[in-house]
Amino acid sequence: MKRAAELLRNVDSTLVLTPTEQSADIQYKGRFGDYDIFVHYGRYQDEGVERRFIEPNEVLIMGQSIDGVRHFGAIKDLKAEMAARRFFMKSWEIEDPSHRYIMIQSAPLLVPYDPNATCLIRVT
Repeated sequence: MKRAAELLRNVDSTLVLTPTEQSADIQYKGRFGDYDIFVHYGRYQDEGVERRFIEPNEVLIMGQSIDGVRHFGAIKDLKAEMAARRFFMKSWEIEDPSHRYIMIQSAPLLVPYDPNATCLIRVT
């Protein structure tokens, strides 16, 4: 413990260690040396079961060289010609009662160009 304290003494750190209100899936907790620290609370549904993206005993590390880029997939609509594009907008009218529907579709896909710049650590 003494050795760990000596190592941390010279590190520029601005971490928020107290619990904060969980209002977003991802929260910025501060900076530890050269590293930005985020906590991810996000969940998803898998066949009706709610699961976490990152488990409480896991740490995900990503380097700047991951170079993530946003691409766009095909819009599954015949009027969009099933083509890849940033977004596709269409509208249509209903007569009785008279009104207009407007719809915008997008199929973003985030691609890491260097997946080797990531590491998932599971603490057991």
